[in-house]
Amino acid sequence: MIRSIIATELKNIGFEVFEEVLGISTDESTRRVDILALNRITKCGYILDPTICMEYYEIDQACKVNEEKQMIYQPCVTYFQRNYDFHHEIHVFGLLIGARGTIPLFVSSLFKKLKLPTSLLSDIALTAVKGSCSIFNHHLYKSTI
Repeated sequence: MIRSIIATELKNIGFEVFEEVLGISTDESTRRVDILALNRITKCGYILDPTICMEYYEIDQACKVNEEKQMIYQPCVTYFQRNYDFHHEIHVFGLLIGARGTIPLFVSSLFKKLKLPTSLLSDIALTAVKGSCSIFNHHLYKSTI
């Protein structure tokens, strides 16, 4: 759901957006990109991978998630440039979204850079909390059967 919220807003501000796109890495392995967003006018492209996980209150947890996603998806950039006829830079970002609704400064700063509305962060945080509650409820229900 969070992927879809972000993708919809990127479309609204002028990006061509592709969700759950198959990419091929330089080592010929396959990767599935959550969001590929291309803006042919500004000549900027982004691979965005929202990742929901438990917050550990490490200062650099969001940066670690971002670095991990860059290692995974950066080798696919050439593939996307070639196959989407986009001969400009494509930046890769891993977006940590806390399972308890935490939005790290790294993510909110990126949203400002992309000119996404700040209200989107509230929607994303609420969606994360609702999803976590649903999983918790399902776990409780299953453990009582």
